[in-house]
Amino acid sequence: MAKNTRGLRILTRLIDAGYGTEKAIAGMTLDDIIALEIVNKNDMATLNQLIKSVKANRVVTFLASGPDPERKDVSSQDTALEGDENNEATQTNPPNNPVC
Repeated sequence: MAKNTRGLRILTRLIDAGYGTEKAIAGMTLDDIIALEIVNKNDMATLNQLIKSVKANRVVTFLASGPDPERKDVSSQDTALEGDENNEATQTNPPNNPVC
């Protein structure tokens, strides 16, 4: 069985930072995450998946799994601007009907 070494490393980092329970990890705020100073996109994605797994009570499955075969790299999924419906290139201009 493969193991998620990046996930284990992130979990160790969380425990060292004082987030030693599922409740503490699930209750992390954006400020808490920023304070961890994770700058690597892959590590941030792994932290996100870890938090989701904790909330879904699937931590063992998360840690026992290897890297996601569909996801070679976060940058390949970091395409929100290309297909985002909020992207300026995909927006249509509203009709020019001024409201009096």
